[in-house]
Amino acid sequence: MSTSLEDMMAALGVSRAQGLQSAVTAQARQIQDQNAKLAFASELMSRLKDPDYLVPPSAVALCTRYGIPYLPGDRRTTLESLRNFINQQSLQSQLSIMQLQSLINKQAQAMEKVSNLMKKQSETQSSIIGKLR
Repeated sequence: MSTSLEDMMAALGVSRAQGLQSAVTAQARQIQDQNAKLAFASELMSRLKDPDYLVPPSAVALCTRYGIPYLPGDRRTTLESLRNFINQQSLQSQLSIMQLQSLINKQAQAMEKVSNLMKKQSETQSSIIGKLR
């Protein structure tokens, strides 16, 4: 009966680790999205400093999609909006990285528990076999 219980505990531990892997993957995707937004905003901010730069419609669409106010006739306000967006995204990115690290730590702990359980189970079985000899 104890082996069956240990097997169930190991299966639960593996299931938890797999669930955490899904969370790690989702968090990593979120960080990639945030990094893409930061790269876009930084690039646009750099280009807007050139008074001859004409903002393409695709960049205006991305500004709208990301919630960055874009005012065609007011570069100064747009640059300020970009600065604020970059600061906000940087903070969110740092928080996301901390959350990712926490998830990775939880996943490692779950795997360590499963490993310890399996090691104990193997030691118990070896001990029983040794006593039977």
